[in-house]
Amino acid sequence: MRKFILLGCLAGLFNFANAQIQLQRDTTFGNNGIFTYNQGNGYGAEIFIQDDNSLLLTNNKTDMIPNRYVVKISPNGTLDNSFAQNGYLQLDNSPDTFHIFLQGNGGKFYINYADPYVSPINNRIISYNANGTINTNFSNNGTFTYNFGIWDGYFTSTEDGGLLLTKTNGFTKYLNTGNLDQAVGTNGVVTFNNSYYSVEPIAAKGNKLFFDNFAGTKRVDVHTPSVVEKEEASIYVNPILYENYNVRVKNNYGLYYFRSTKDPNYSNLFTTIRLMKTDENLLPSSFGNNPYIDLPINPNGSSGVIYTPNGNYLIIGTPQTSGPSSFLAYNENGSQINVNSQQFFTDSGIPPYLSFVNLYSKGNAIYMVGVNGNNVSVIKYNITENQSTLGTTENSTDDTIVVNNPFGNSIIAKDEKKSILKMDLYSYSGTLILSTNKKEMSTLNVPKGNYILKITTKTGVVNKKLIKVD
Repeated sequence: MRKFILLGCLAGLFNFANAQIQLQRDTTFGNNGIFTYNQGNGYGAEIFIQDDNSLLLTNNKTDMIPNRYVVKISPNGTLDNSFAQNGYLQLDNSPDTFHIFLQGNGGKFYINYADPYVSPINNRIISYNANGTINTNFSNNGTFTYNFGIWDGYFTSTEDGGLLLTKTNGFTKYLNTGNLDQAVGTNGVVTFNNSYYSVEPIAAKGNKLFFDNFAGTKRVDVHTPSVVEKEEASIYVNPILYENYNVRVKNNYGLYYFRSTKDPNYSNLFTTIRLMKTDENLLPSSFGNNPYIDLPINPNGSSGVIYTPNGNYLIIGTPQTSGPSSFLAYNENGSQINVNSQQFFTDSGIPPYLSFVNLYSKGNAIYMVGVNGNNVSVIKYNITENQSTLGTTENSTDDTIVVNNPFGNSIIAKDEKKSILKMDLYSYSGTLILSTNKKEMSTLNVPKGNYILKITTKTGVVNKKLIKVD
């Protein structure tokens, strides 16, 4: 599977390739692909995509501001009036309290109300149902209380809908009922060695926790009988003075890192933004023959890099204060590809002067959220690959993978080497139909026809042409 990187570009050129992708606003969403509502303040917003493709939006989690809400948008881009109070869930407006959104499962979610100061007295996590009512089956009638500040311990949510509390010397795993997960560690508690002040979770994926201890990135396998710690120090090695590292996003089998390199002569300026990555074992990976990619972005001319993981892409943009972002694409080997038949693509139809911009994705859908004054705008895009980008020639680089073809109500891959990381099913036009991290894919609702299955393995990609017959 080729991966692609889209980014708001201020400068830089690459060699063209003939392949291209299509990035189009979804006109069935909201008003010509855009949903806008008045948030009541000019601060940022973040999106949480639900299983049914509805969206939950909140004010930015780090802002202690009044008029804080969770807003629910239906999959078609309209306000869901059946959620809470006509689509709006009013949150605690205490002036000295952060609110942090934590995603549950089955549509449920948590709000962590946290006093950031040294002596918190009313820190609590409240569980909510998909319709915005309190989930009274969680902890004590829907509320879990704790007595430490967010600088002393970080809560994150897990794939099973539970919670993970990470502290400097380990973590505690809770079920979605609020009870300790007895299957993890010793009665839900795991300890590890850490000589640094703080531990901040990056992501919890499957049985792995990735976290930043401000000296390196570590991985802990949390569901194994013996805790395994892995640390990739080389990502944080500082061979050149004034380099800063920041882990930005985790994909299905590793981590992407953005490194800003400071100008040695001007400490407040940067010279490059470099993209690096590791595999899930935190071992350095490369982009083809290149160990890293220097992004064609002016590191001093934007308010920060924005990004989102996607089934086949890493989508990156640069917030701009003078108008909509431009998008550039290139494959993982560093060869440029066109976006909508253009070297640079700009969507002039979106609201101008958006700030606090962020990107999110699910399947072949990309969502951009930004703020203009008190208005929050959500823009939905669909991404497709043309046939030349996708490639219809079967690549049998790993003949140990066997797939049932023709297929019926499921696609099953037999993998002798146990190397499969991901399977994506495409139409011949390049539309992503289904995606899974497993070796079996349910195709009950897939119509008869010809398809391309892209199988990502630990050593490369296998493309297979498949036919559904019933």
